[in-house]
Amino acid sequence: MTRLIYLTISFIILHTLQVTFVASLPHPFDRIELLILAAAYATQFLGKWPFLSLLFMHGLVLDMLGLSAVPMETLSYAMVAIIGRLSAQHLFSNRSFYGMSATVLVMIATLTLSRLVIAIGATAVTQQSIQLTAILEIGMWQAILGIVILFFIFPLAQPTRELLRNLRLVD
Repeated sequence: MTRLIYLTISFIILHTLQVTFVASLPHPFDRIELLILAAAYATQFLGKWPFLSLLFMHGLVLDMLGLSAVPMETLSYAMVAIIGRLSAQHLFSNRSFYGMSATVLVMIATLTLSRLVIAIGATAVTQQSIQLTAILEIGMWQAILGIVILFFIFPLAQPTRELLRNLRLVD
């Protein structure tokens, strides 16, 4: 029960930071995907799989509030959570910088590809034009900035893990 409360509080903080603070940054810094970075850290370094559910919740809230660039962000973020779990568990299972970077890149590539497929499907059904190059540009900036942020934050991963372990939030 306590971990559910911490998970909910983490979601509220990260989602609020994502849609208010990060979204108000100048281009290209508004493309930073905090929830994917946090989910990759939690799954790859801490081994906490339930944190991936925050991605699904993020997509759901984006769809409910109409804040998404393409329709059905819930589906996109659900796919990111599934692929993130598989890549962290089977492909990049070590806790190195390269393992976390690869997991983040796979998750962002999955988000970009799912958005492209959904946008193409929505274009075919509704006859509205969606700029596919804009989706690719967003994905490119998310990948670049994700790796840059990971490069500066990764040295803090072990001290953060010890702090969370002392607070009894991590086993």
